[in-house]
Amino acid sequence: MAEHGAHITTASVVDDQPSIFEVVAQDSLMSAVRPALQHVVKVLAESNPAHFGFFWRWFDEIFTLLDLLLQQHYLSKTSASFSENFYGLKRIVMGDQHKLQRLASAGLPKKQFMKSVMFLVLLPYLKVKLEKLVSSLREEDEYSIHPPSSRWKRFYRAFLAAYPFVNMAWEGWFLVQQLRYILGKVQHHSPLLRLAGVRLGRLTVQDIQALEHKPAEASMMQLPAGSIGEKIKSALKKAVGGVALSLSTGLSVGVFFLQFLEWWYSSENQETIKTLTALPTPPPPVHLDYNSDSPLLPKMKTVCPLCRKNRVNDTVLATSGYVFCYRCVFNYVRSHQACPITGYPTEERKNENDLRAADVESLKMETEMLYPEITVEVGRVTFGEENRKRMTNSYLKRTENSRIIQATCALLNSGGGVIKAEIEDKTYSYRCHGLGHDLETSFQKLLPSGSQKYLDYVQQGRNLMIFVKSWCPDVFSLRICSLRSNLYQRAVTSTINLSAHSALELLLEKQSRTQRGRSKMQELHSQKALDRYMQEEEDMRMSASEFVKKDKLVYKEKLNFTESTHVEFKRFTTKKIIPRTKEMLPHYVSAFANTHGGYLIIGVDDKSKEVFGCQGEKVNPDLLKKEIENCIEKLPTFHFCCEKPKVNFTTKILNVYQKDVLYGYVCVVHVEPFCCVVFTEAPDSWIIRDNSVTRLSAEQWVTMMLDIQSVPSNLEADHSLHLISSASSPLRSLSYPIKVLEFKEALQQHLFPVTREKIQFKPESLCKKLFSDHKGLEELMKTQIDPCSQGFVIVSRSWASDVGLRKEQYVLCDALLIAVNSPPVLYTILTDPTWTGGLGYAQNTARQLKQKLGTVGGYTGKVCVIPRLLHLPGTQCKPREIALRYPQPYRLADEDEMEKLLQALIMVSLCSRSLLSDQVGCEFSNLLVVEQCELLSQSLQETRELFVHCFPGTRKTVLAIKIMEKIKDVFHCKPKEILYVCESDSLKDFVTQQTTCRAVTRKTFMGGEFPKIKHIVMDETEHFCSKYGDWYMKAKSITHPKVRGAGSENPHHGILWLFLDPFQVHHGDGNGLPPPSAQFPRKTITSGIHCALEIAMLMKEEMKRIKENPHPSVSPDTLAAFREASYEEATRAQALPGVCETETNLTTEEIARHVAERCHHLFQCGYLPRDIAILCRRAEDRGRYELALLRAMELFETCGPTKVVFSQASGVLDGHIVLDSIQQFSGLERNIVFGLSPEYALSEEVHKLCFASKAIKHLYLLYEKRATF
Repeated sequence: MAEHGAHITTASVVDDQPSIFEVVAQDSLMSAVRPALQHVVKVLAESNPAHFGFFWRWFDEIFTLLDLLLQQHYLSKTSASFSENFYGLKRIVMGDQHKLQRLASAGLPKKQFMKSVMFLVLLPYLKVKLEKLVSSLREEDEYSIHPPSSRWKRFYRAFLAAYPFVNMAWEGWFLVQQLRYILGKVQHHSPLLRLAGVRLGRLTVQDIQALEHKPAEASMMQLPAGSIGEKIKSALKKAVGGVALSLSTGLSVGVFFLQFLEWWYSSENQETIKTLTALPTPPPPVHLDYNSDSPLLPKMKTVCPLCRKNRVNDTVLATSGYVFCYRCVFNYVRSHQACPITGYPTEERKNENDLRAADVESLKMETEMLYPEITVEVGRVTFGEENRKRMTNSYLKRTENSRIIQATCALLNSGGGVIKAEIEDKTYSYRCHGLGHDLETSFQKLLPSGSQKYLDYVQQGRNLMIFVKSWCPDVFSLRICSLRSNLYQRAVTSTINLSAHSALELLLEKQSRTQRGRSKMQELHSQKALDRYMQEEEDMRMSASEFVKKDKLVYKEKLNFTESTHVEFKRFTTKKIIPRTKEMLPHYVSAFANTHGGYLIIGVDDKSKEVFGCQGEKVNPDLLKKEIENCIEKLPTFHFCCEKPKVNFTTKILNVYQKDVLYGYVCVVHVEPFCCVVFTEAPDSWIIRDNSVTRLSAEQWVTMMLDIQSVPSNLEADHSLHLISSASSPLRSLSYPIKVLEFKEALQQHLFPVTREKIQFKPESLCKKLFSDHKGLEELMKTQIDPCSQGFVIVSRSWASDVGLRKEQYVLCDALLIAVNSPPVLYTILTDPTWTGGLGYAQNTARQLKQKLGTVGGYTGKVCVIPRLLHLPGTQCKPREIALRYPQPYRLADEDEMEKLLQALIMVSLCSRSLLSDQVGCEFSNLLVVEQCELLSQSLQETRELFVHCFPGTRKTVLAIKIMEKIKDVFHCKPKEILYVCESDSLKDFVTQQTTCRAVTRKTFMGGEFPKIKHIVMDETEHFCSKYGDWYMKAKSITHPKVRGAGSENPHHGILWLFLDPFQVHHGDGNGLPPPSAQFPRKTITSGIHCALEIAMLMKEEMKRIKENPHPSVSPDTLAAFREASYEEATRAQALPGVCETETNLTTEEIARHVAERCHHLFQCGYLPRDIAILCRRAEDRGRYELALLRAMELFETCGPTKVVFSQASGVLDGHIVLDSIQQFSGLERNIVFGLSPEYALSEEVHKLCFASKAIKHLYLLYEKRATF
């Protein structure tokens, strides 16, 4: 056989005959040069068409001319073409005997020279031109507007049909010739060489020497030209020779580079090149919905509206977006200059190429109309049951299935999105052909509860869009979607890959066991139970243990135990023992470690239980042992315990002897029970991360399955402990307090009560501001939402900012429409019609908002947010509608769905800082106060006298008012029988407006008689004093009167509850309160934090400082009651985000300008003057600050045409900005508080509590620098 094949690599027929590899290599060299040069010319032409476009248009002719010069030079000088000479070959004239062969330097005879030039240069040129002709004829057949005459049509169709067979015969001729050359039957590897009368041979030593001496001889023999004609002829010959020499030298140097270019741009490598150099895949195009009212439109969307047949060469009309056959729409537009459906005018194109260019441009515009969703493109996919059955490439079929399932799982776990699949079959229709059984089965495995709950399908042209809803926990409380857990357990003799539900049960069991901290005694107790109830199983485990202790084994000896929960036998007859072991080992190690441990015995037959071992020549025992150890150490694990041990295992190799001769080896792997869990590999579960589908690691998967809260490193900075997101969200990017979940329905009912009335605009203050500042905006919005009659338009200055994106200066506001029978629509109103970033802003905002509704808001239904661009009236820009086609389930079907979506929106708004967020936060605070009141009122019957110590931030005045209402209901008394007592007139007036009970100041109380009063609630008692007498004893005598003549107290006492802030007691022993040790019964409220998170943390730091440096007025009991950890935990469980800022070293004018600028911004966002209070540290500073503030407010025109009015604390209900001292504002509160203090007050830290306890959402502390004298 070696002799027969020797000629393939060495000469066999003739001594100088080259091998097949040499001749094929030289043939491929020039075929590689042409496409490489063509690509270079193309790049130059595209970069500078004016200079290099000529070379691209005439590339074939220019290349042929250069090829002619090159080949002529080499054929005449070396008797070979360029590529043949490059590989050390030459052309030998047929018929020459070996001894009479010409030297290569002599060139070819004229006849063979001309034939060689024709076959090397002219024939390839004609072949290229013929291929281009065929391509153009095919294109004309597809795109021709005017069908040609029937004779010509028959001729070129016959030519097109015959050309592939002619080309195949041509290539086959060459192939047969090469096969015959390999077998030594012929001397020519190519038929063209035979036709040229030459064959190829290797250069001899004489040829090489002659070629080296020829240039020198030519220069010595060169004679000066005589006549002018001879000179011109000589010069031209030199020029042509120089060009040819330059080409040969350049090609010789760059041939390897050109071959690299040819490989890089070859079709076989394009898939690889795309993955390395391609830009991100653009999102799917948007297709306009058909107008069902038009009588011209066919019912089937694949039918052309003009010819009423299935469309051929689909073409989009740029004017209207409707799709027709190319021929149909061209003829119609040329005749009517209008769209056949809409009648919109069109511009007649000069020729067909212009129309095609316009169509391409319109398709590009459609591509920019993106779905506001995470879009995953999975490439070409074959859909339809019959189509998928006909697929012969099973690997491709599995790959398509895997891509779709992975993308679906990733979108389910990432808030939902869209999968775009390009349809392979041009005749496919989703309605007619469906998906395919294997795809449906995979969806069923991924979504056992039913894929219709999560998936919807829409065919758009050549793409199938799969809409994926966000994952929500099912009946098994699975927080994420998984295809396989890759967690294994033993079930008697089986090894099972646990389902997601079973894996969750295992994780919870392991977590619970770790938290309980099972001791060794408990393990022993469990072992005794095992011995008692599973004795046989334990006996087999012990037998396996004894088996491992043996030193050697006998071939085919039979074991006295079989496979069980703790034992697995494996026998490999293949030579690839190590690869097979590495393949199956992770499954058994995971199963044994996650159950009760066990033995994997390799080399024992599982049926006969006989020892065979692994033959010594098939396996290296040391290498096997090492590979097993490496494999087990790489297995993913997750630890619930702090020790985080590795998987504990031992590997032992036992020798197997046959008649005292070493036959092979048995390998035993003993795996100990694992404290936590062991995976075979990362679970088959994916998410979208960094714009790609990413597989979850084992640690990430367990963390998301169990919703384990990871404590961030900057815990003290962001106060994120005990913050959670919705139960439906495994990806917790934003968080809100736990307590909010209990009140989300109540918040929605209060802020967005669903009624059957007309569309409501919220927040009302912001809408009123926008509509008054921009005339025509209200009418524009009402026009846009006209079809909707039941729902809400929720306006924000920037919904982008509210969902964590950047606010844009050209956006006036965003309005979110949530209405029945409509998908949510986000209207973006632009101030500058020339801004080109509006579409991207609207799409990004809509996509982010949709994601937040699921991942943060916990909305479990199918939802989308459609962006719409609007321009202010007067800008002469029509509203830009982004045509998006969503499935029907993405509309809000009824009021119940709308309420759930509004509740999700409330959860989303709580994670931002906006007017809506503050309104929700204030209402949430009120609900917390109501809940606190319910808990506190349970003591009314048992505790008639009570000292209620309320820490700062608990809103004790509101709580006191609620308690008075409870007293009235519990004791069925009249409002005039309940008395409210406070220190300041402003607080008294405020309470009088809030309740029907009687309210007086302490001064009035001490000077009056109250015979009808039965119950007294005293507020702000930390500010009381004994100036007008013992107010406490007087109050007690009213509510606890003594029975006349009996000398004992009345058993039917009234209520006397005293509310105070123990950290802000001002008068110490002179305030009239009993000493702290006598203030019993007492209830301390430390957990009711009803202000913003940042404000609460400021108060915590101040109370912590007071505890470290006690003030004489603060009792030790109060300090002991303050526990920083408990206060912080309560804060994070209840407080919402807010604002707390501090500025120091300011002048009076700077303070005024800072306040005015901030107020201007707040009013622009929809806040009202009644939301703001400006409080001075000292009463005498009010006048000075008022003048400066008025001047600063005028500069900013803060309230528009309405002049700014400041009222004192007594006018807190007048709707103006309150400007007063902190003493006069005692007991009152507002959403936004500015605290103005002199610089030296920084050392008097108690005042921070005074300011902070008055603010609910925003606190701004401004310090004035001390004046120098």
